[in-house]
Amino acid sequence: VVKINVDAAIEEGKLGLGVIVKDEDGFVLGGYGYVKDMTFNSEWAEMMAIEEGVSLAKSLNLYNNLIQL
Repeated sequence: VVKINVDAAIEEGKLGLGVIVKDEDGFVLGGYGYVKDMTFNSEWAEMMAIEEGVSLAKSLNLYNNLIQL
């Protein structure tokens, strides 16, 4: 089982997003973050973060995932 932590933030027309994947021992398996010039409400930003987390897990061939916001 892995844990996927995601977060998103919005400020002045910019979207910041971060994703980190850890195994059950807390070892980091992967992660990334980025900032884009976009305007979203907080709900859409969090949904984008979840989508990015699932995408990263898929790219790492991980299938049993817990997503924490």
